[in-house]
Amino acid sequence: MAEELVDNCVNYNCDPLPAYDSTINNCGSNIVNSGASTIWLFECGYLPEDSGDEATLDEMVADGHATKLDNLKIGFGDPTPTTAEPGTSCGNTVVTEYARTLNIIDRKVTSANNEFWNTAKKRVFNGFVIKECLTSGIDPRVSFVSAEVSLAAFRSFADVKASPQEFKATLTWNDIDEPVIEDWTEAP
Repeated sequence: MAEELVDNCVNYNCDPLPAYDSTINNCGSNIVNSGASTIWLFECGYLPEDSGDEATLDEMVADGHATKLDNLKIGFGDPTPTTAEPGTSCGNTVVTEYARTLNIIDRKVTSANNEFWNTAKKRVFNGFVIKECLTSGIDPRVSFVSAEVSLAAFRSFADVKASPQEFKATLTWNDIDEPVIEDWTEAP
């Protein structure tokens, strides 16, 4: 039986921890593929009612409240923790949030896409949804971020003929929590 210690540590979040799924599937279905190739960027003031519903996202695009980009190479970067000093002299620093990134590579280097990235990098977005790559045995899903997102982008142009030109973009935002994972529903 555990002994309750008085004021052993300062905890800034006293919510109980949710259940953790420790099930290991011998067929490998616990391993989920990384990567995505489609993203929806949301205009300021707009977020989807259901971020996993393709019809909802398509409606937002049609209404001018979102932009859909396809056939990209997309992945999350490792987040960097932001810390604060402890509330006591003997305490440890506390992680208050993470500086997060989403990296995009676009090899469709055209004058129209050049204009798109030049315009988009001067904007702030209200969040985004990425449709994740499929994994056998796992239902299709999306990752959803509802936070103010900045975008940096540039055209990579190497000095070697064999290196392809590409646009490289990075979305940045701050959040303590991981992006929301939701099931994907195809539009009818």
